[in-house]
Amino acid sequence: EVWVAEDSPCGELEEPILEIDNVEDLQQALESPPSSGTIRLAPGTYYPPSIEWVDIVDPQYDTRYANLMLKDVTLAGSTEGETRIVLMRDLENSNVGFFVQGDACVRDLIIDGSIDNDYIFQVDNVQEFTLCNVVITDNSHEVGNTIIFFHPWDPGTFNFSVHDCVIRCPSYVSSWYYGIDISPFRWSSTGGPAPVINFEWKNTTFYNLGCGVGFNNSDPENIGTVVLDTDCYFFSNVDYKVYDWGSHTEHCP
Repeated sequence: EVWVAEDSPCGELEEPILEIDNVEDLQQALESPPSSGTIRLAPGTYYPPSIEWVDIVDPQYDTRYANLMLKDVTLAGSTEGETRIVLMRDLENSNVGFFVQGDACVRDLIIDGSIDNDYIFQVDNVQEFTLCNVVITDNSHEVGNTIIFFHPWDPGTFNFSVHDCVIRCPSYVSSWYYGIDISPFRWSSTGGPAPVINFEWKNTTFYNLGCGVGFNNSDPENIGTVVLDTDCYFFSNVDYKVYDWGSHTEHCP
């Protein structure tokens, strides 16, 4: 379910492009990624181990144990064929596949989550994050897990885009399992208003999830606001499609 080069909906890759064909070089490149450029993986399957990442800039409040860390970079699969990343938890303190620390784009990839990842993507206080032409399969089946956790807290506008993707579990899981959990809040120490999140989701399918997309718009002043731009494309075996838990409103009936 991944497009080949001539059919990719994601547009041109950002320059410069760094070509990578092994896990060791990938993790090393992500420690000092090309500024606003692209890391492109050769065709094949990659098994990045969990490691403790050194902070790239200001420290985040949460763990840096993860398989991969992304900041100000596009991570892309090869336009020549299928590229797969398999996330494995092999450190006691690691429960995150991709820890997104700064603006990033992930495209043209197949991603398989392990049985122990609480989050495939943990995206903390990141102003620009895009997924395009990505198939994500989470094999955990653990109640309370989330495939993508988008979690801003500073004042200002945050943009989160998901285009032409597949987000799924191999079989149905309970209603407390999220495909995408958008969870802003107003961190009092930063001052200013709570964040506003523009969530654009198009041509993306959800399978076997308790909740496809969940958020809470009940308290804009203290929690934040999610502004939806979606086509409600396709859901299969999903209890709540796009659900505002604050108002108990279904946006894709």
